[in-house]
Amino acid sequence: LEQLKEKTRAAAAALSDAYGAPVEHISVEAWLREQLPDILLWSPTATASAATKNGGCGSPSPSPPSPSPSSSPSALAGATAVMRTLLMYESWQALGRFYEGEEQRQHRRGGKLSHDTIGLDVAERLQASRAVGSIRASEAAEMKRRFVRVVHDTLLELDDGGSALLLMPTIPGVPPAAGLENIVGAEIRAATFELLTMSGLGSTPQAVCPLGSFGNVTDSSKLGGEERRTAEANPPRLPLSLSIVGPRYSDVECCRAVAFMARSGAFRSY
Repeated sequence: LEQLKEKTRAAAAALSDAYGAPVEHISVEAWLREQLPDILLWSPTATASAATKNGGCGSPSPSPPSPSPSSSPSALAGATAVMRTLLMYESWQALGRFYEGEEQRQHRRGGKLSHDTIGLDVAERLQASRAVGSIRASEAAEMKRRFVRVVHDTLLELDDGGSALLLMPTIPGVPPAAGLENIVGAEIRAATFELLTMSGLGSTPQAVCPLGSFGNVTDSSKLGGEERRTAEANPPRLPLSLSIVGPRYSDVECCRAVAFMARSGAFRSY
């Protein structure tokens, strides 16, 4: 993670020199808390707490993603819950009638819903989506509008009248090793969704570009013979990826930034 941060800072410095613009290091979490404090109310941690205080009668966001490791409400987790609420509502509006029709057909046949027609994972998501009502969806849509305005306006609020680019890691870390996805996969997916929410909920362009690779991911001491010699001669490395997020309709500018980094040789390995 530290190497990923270092590479992101180096990329920002290279773009700063090319554009003649200053670099400001920010915490997206702290920035969202300041600009849109009530988005914390959508955080799974906050909604769970509200439900507990109300004797389990709160109105948490339906089927939210796993909360962040932090025990306090998270603005990014709240934004993710808003986005997921909208996705669930739209999914049910598009597929709910079909799903209920399949349920009724299976019921008339005396059996449960067959997953030959609808996959188990899709059926589970649609079942959860059925609980998202129009009122909750409207609340989420209003929060999305405010989120879009905050992100867009902030990236445009520069003294020279130009726009800013937000450079950030595409995902919060490396994918889990084979065999561990069922143990840590949900936590990694939730953290990844939080970062991707910046452009997904903010309706802004996001250009993803490779920055090279770093590190040795194989412990060659556990290998033997030819495998060990091959691993030591050509050690596998972890890929690095950077995202460039701009205000709405800045797609061309984001692509120009990626092209500049490619020409400048910024995509190098550690």
